[in-house]
Amino acid sequence: MPTSVGYALSAAAAISLLAGCSGSGSVAPTSSNPNAVTQMVNGHVLQRSYSVLPKALQNQKPSQQIKITPDKKKKKHDVDMYVSSFSNSEISCFDVTDKSGKAEGVMTSGLINPQGESHTNGARQGLIVANTGANNVLVYKPAAESEKAECALKVARTLADPNGYPVGVSGTATDGNIYVTNIFDLVSPGLGEVRLYAPTDNNGVQIGDPNLSEDFFIAANKGDTEVCVDGFGASGAEVDCTSNGGGTWTNTGDISPSEFPGGLAFDTAGNLLVDAQNGNITEQGTGTAIACGVPGDDCVNIAVDRKTHHIDTGDATASAAYEMDWPDGSVDVTLTGTGASTISAQPIPGGP
Repeated sequence: MPTSVGYALSAAAAISLLAGCSGSGSVAPTSSNPNAVTQMVNGHVLQRSYSVLPKALQNQKPSQQIKITPDKKKKKHDVDMYVSSFSNSEISCFDVTDKSGKAEGVMTSGLINPQGESHTNGARQGLIVANTGANNVLVYKPAAESEKAECALKVARTLADPNGYPVGVSGTATDGNIYVTNIFDLVSPGLGEVRLYAPTDNNGVQIGDPNLSEDFFIAANKGDTEVCVDGFGASGAEVDCTSNGGGTWTNTGDISPSEFPGGLAFDTAGNLLVDAQNGNITEQGTGTAIACGVPGDDCVNIAVDRKTHHIDTGDATASAAYEMDWPDGSVDVTLTGTGASTISAQPIPGGP
């Protein structure tokens, strides 16, 4: 099965992890991969990466930050897309109507290896970012409609996650709940987990998923009646869903064990879209499938923009992001200069 860097686990090792055992801990990042930690699990020292990318795309060196030169001829600069860069530890701000495809600005304050993104519910939506390297999740205030404000977001809440590496977030449920996935925990037995943060709870509670040894991305439907997560289990990649608040998790079979988890999103019809980083983006209700914006590249973390009928995604191979038409898959907008190890593209406002 494909593995993430540092997830140096065979199927047998994954099974032993799932069985659980005392003696799990981590130390400083390794010199061979600064985005990995060594961890003692079941008496074995494992190197585990907290990047959601396949091994070949991990450990990319930060790219040179592109100089942002405001276009004085533009009468209005509306930021409506935020793109995370793991290696650059930044979020680029874009106006998708700008045909140049270049960023309007960059946010770096407090960010360390950001990965998955989502948005809060409500008429005015705020950005949510899995701030992996800082072991927390940042929830930003909705911005005023100006380029300066929209690319200098203020943090409204910091969701504590000191014992894990958060990589996926979903805040689209109408009840205001925010769901977070940890690719793995720092406490025994070192498995991944799903955490629920209620609107007034910045510490969260664990609600699963016992089937997975590494949890990647997560999506909650609009009514918060179903939550799904992708990741690696004992037999390889899988998608698990719960409809009872994490009481039980069921493997839906929506991704092949040989594929690499790449993201989840619910569309406006309530169907689950599943992204395989080494495959297609597939809608489970209809079976409709589209390739990455550049076939063969690595599209990761998907978002559905209900207003424009697009799928937005980052391309970790090309350091770019795409706004793709759904369901024909054509690329309508290409955003460039998004930073090394581009992980996520999140439309604001919009969302499933």
